[in-house]
Amino acid sequence: MPATQLFRNRGCGLNNVLMPLVPGTLPGVMRIEDPVPAIAFVLSSGRTLGLTIVRARNRLLQVSKLLKVDNREPEIKSLVEWVELFPPKDPRVQYVFLGYSLHTTDDFFAELPDVDSSELKALLFTEDLSDLFSELESYREDAREEHFRILEVPLKWRSRLTEWAESFTDKCHADQFCNRMLKQPGLRKDECRWHDLVRWAFYERPPKPVDPSQLGPWFQLRHIIPTLYRLVGSTAPDFGVLWRCDRELRRGERRNLPEIGDDSRVVLRHPALGFSVVHFERKDLLGTKRGWIAIDNDGKPLRTGADIVDDTIEGAAERVLSAIKTKVKSWALYSDSAQWAEYTMGDSDERQEYLLVLDDFPHRFETNPHYDVDNVLLHVRTSIEYLRNGLRCLVVDELQSDWLQKRADQSQKFRDGNDEFRSMPWSSDWYELGLKVVLQLAAKSQVDAVVIASSGMQKELYGNHFTNGGEKFYDNVLPNKLAKLVKPWALPQTFQKLAFEKRPITILRTEEGRYEVLNPGGESALSVCSSLLEARKLIAMSELMCDGPEVPVFSISAELREEVVSKGLMLFG
Repeated sequence: MPATQLFRNRGCGLNNVLMPLVPGTLPGVMRIEDPVPAIAFVLSSGRTLGLTIVRARNRLLQVSKLLKVDNREPEIKSLVEWVELFPPKDPRVQYVFLGYSLHTTDDFFAELPDVDSSELKALLFTEDLSDLFSELESYREDAREEHFRILEVPLKWRSRLTEWAESFTDKCHADQFCNRMLKQPGLRKDECRWHDLVRWAFYERPPKPVDPSQLGPWFQLRHIIPTLYRLVGSTAPDFGVLWRCDRELRRGERRNLPEIGDDSRVVLRHPALGFSVVHFERKDLLGTKRGWIAIDNDGKPLRTGADIVDDTIEGAAERVLSAIKTKVKSWALYSDSAQWAEYTMGDSDERQEYLLVLDDFPHRFETNPHYDVDNVLLHVRTSIEYLRNGLRCLVVDELQSDWLQKRADQSQKFRDGNDEFRSMPWSSDWYELGLKVVLQLAAKSQVDAVVIASSGMQKELYGNHFTNGGEKFYDNVLPNKLAKLVKPWALPQTFQKLAFEKRPITILRTEEGRYEVLNPGGESALSVCSSLLEARKLIAMSELMCDGPEVPVFSISAELREEVVSKGLMLFG
């Protein structure tokens, strides 16, 4: 089978996109590792379509049979999805997710030209691909995280009963053991219902007396350790900042800008994509005219019409960054953006969306109207904003549980695999678990504080969809609960104003690698900073920003950060 021999295709980076993917025959099949681990189907038309393993929850159960895995094992978090390698429309993009799984291949065929569809069908249904699928799955863990659209975010959860069992040192009667176990400070009923230790002590009747040697790591919380996933597409790609430069116009640039004079210079450029800003001065009978022109990587003006000139360098820079954003998104590399990512405050470039999922739960619930993922316990939407005092904050834009906020009985109770009637954990305090997720995210990131978006901010975003119950939830319930969670670290709740932009602000990188903030005239408005983070904090405290709404603020101290990162937080209580 020469077409299915294992093949390691190296050197297929962005700088070497012309290297052909050539199997033994055309059309043919081969296994590749770069730019993404996949089974590549090379067609006569020149298109290369691949099947790749994506580490995700979406559509897992639908494709698990094709992967020859047991769908009763929810810890297998992978699926097969179609990608196109080096798409002809823009070969600078290494690969594009096409939105089809192997389970929906018939729909995928319908979207292809007839010749491509016929060749792909022949390859897919006549080749023995089982070995390739098996090998692709076996080294999925070695694939880079950038290949996956939904990334697992590691969290650390602690259990009071587990820690108590680990510290248990003396023998005692079984009844005494049970009494001491249930009197642990802060112990919640939900933890007792789902912990092996309680089931063993009350239902399996341990021998008398109970000996510490009988306790061990096999006594754990079962089925309810949640997994956090970050939706990669909900994070806007970082386009960077423009760099200062001072060079003459190239021949093609002058050809596209014939009337701006010989003294014109390129003063700003994007380091990767070549978009630039040209400054010119032109003298005529009416005097001297000066301005800035935004151009693309071919030297053509970005502004259409008769007047291609911006009056300020700030306006031209904003035009360049806007064009870059549009172009990068048109490559479809970020086409898997989260459906609801726009529901965050302001225009933050650091918006993120998280799903807390019970992968190992003994019952499957499909009550979530926002995501094609089962057993989403809750979702959190966050953004990064700055306060007027310069603090960088993680803003909780939304915390919601479509599962547990639904009051129907069938979403709160179920029969498990042993036909026992059980109640959902966190049915009344799910938001506390959500805030613990937020604290762990904040502790791991470069933020100074956590902020809860107020009901006033929510109303501006959602309008009539925001209810009066939400006002109490965001203004009272969440801040009060978060204040209790950070109380062990003596962190008081304060109220500060967010920093809002009066107008778009331009930050540039100098040739020395430092950062400066420009005023509309192109001059430095603030002190030159050593880092982009320092520049943004300085902007927040300056007159370039205005006062936003007042919000509850909870600082992240070094002690909190160290303890949460190293030890984690209690799953219950």
